[in-house]
Amino acid sequence: GVPDSERAEMDELVKKEQMAQEKRRKSREEKMKMGVKCSPCHGESNDRPIIRLAVTRANTSPKESAFLDMSVTVTNTGKVQTSLYNKTDDYSFSVVRYPHYESNIPISMGLNTLHGEIIRIFRNCSLFEHFLERTRQVAHYFLQIQYPKEIVYSRLYSTLNRTPAISLKYAVCNNDICMLVRYPHYESNIPISMGLNTLHGEIIRIFRNCSLFEFFLSLPFPSLSSLLPSRNYSDRRLV
Repeated sequence: GVPDSERAEMDELVKKEQMAQEKRRKSREEKMKMGVKCSPCHGESNDRPIIRLAVTRANTSPKESAFLDMSVTVTNTGKVQTSLYNKTDDYSFSVVRYPHYESNIPISMGLNTLHGEIIRIFRNCSLFEHFLERTRQVAHYFLQIQYPKEIVYSRLYSTLNRTPAISLKYAVCNNDICMLVRYPHYESNIPISMGLNTLHGEIIRIFRNCSLFEFFLSLPFPSLSSLLPSRNYSDRRLV
């Protein structure tokens, strides 16, 4: 530690400096009262910056605005709806948001990020349609960066099971949520080819796992035979 004698000497110097500053300030005030123009003291300047604040409108509608990562909308009936706001959606270029499957970053970190994103979407989206669309986007982004389909949807199902509040909030069971995320609607923003490629992959998976033709024909994967046609895929595209 610092010896007491040195500490006392330092305190004395600080007091003297403070007294000198106070004396200069009082002298300056007295001269200004007398009308004498004084030069600025050491460390001061007469050129003070002029701060101007401009208020600009960022929202596109008087009934819609974004706050942090949440988009808030007031409907015509006066109800407030919230959804996820992602500023990267407004960028004209793509943004690398999650680690690639073959990168040096542990796979667990990428999957934990997927889990966290689903929770964030659930907390911000008041409507199931918004939750479903955002969850689809995240899931398909992970597929594009080479995460295996089985791992992505397994983590999705695990997140839904560990967070029962999701199914309670939207009144949709976990199996239905997984199916709706896995098989995009024909009119969604997901490319049609991706939905058809998923159909192709599921048929191949059923073929590999079924030893009897009867099992293969019954399409044991949950309602695959009725799900896609009911979601506005034309018969010509399915056959």
